[in-house]
Amino acid sequence: MKVKKFFGFFIATGLILLASSCSKEEGCHECHLSLPDGNGGEIMWEITNSSGGTIKVIDSALNSGAIRINTGGVVNTITNHGTISATGSVHSRGIISISTATIDRINNTGTIIAQGGSSSNRGIAFWNDSGTSVTNSGTIEGTGNSEGYGIRIG
Repeated sequence: MKVKKFFGFFIATGLILLASSCSKEEGCHECHLSLPDGNGGEIMWEITNSSGGTIKVIDSALNSGAIRINTGGVVNTITNHGTISATGSVHSRGIISISTATIDRINNTGTIIAQGGSSSNRGIAFWNDSGTSVTNSGTIEGTGNSEGYGIRIG
């Protein structure tokens, strides 16, 4: 009986910690995959979307970004064999790298697309000089009212 109470206590404590560890005020998102680097930045090693897989976002309030690497974030490789898509009414980005974020390599054999009612849709957008190597044998596109870019730097 003591063993059941002991394990029940740990399960309940774990659920409470899990539920309270991420809040909207901290800028935490359910699709945000990262680890702190100890200097206020984030470390991310590799993101792989397998054949038949889908990573997508549909019409967030301002920016729709299926994969967004924020300031200080580091990704070695993004490999896509499936579909990465962002559909929004304001700004849509399939993959976006911002400020001091770095992505070493993007390998795409699938589809990366940004689309919507906005005039600002980019399949891949780099708002930095990360020196990313992009290898594509699939489709990268941005479609919009007046400005759609497959890949945009700056």
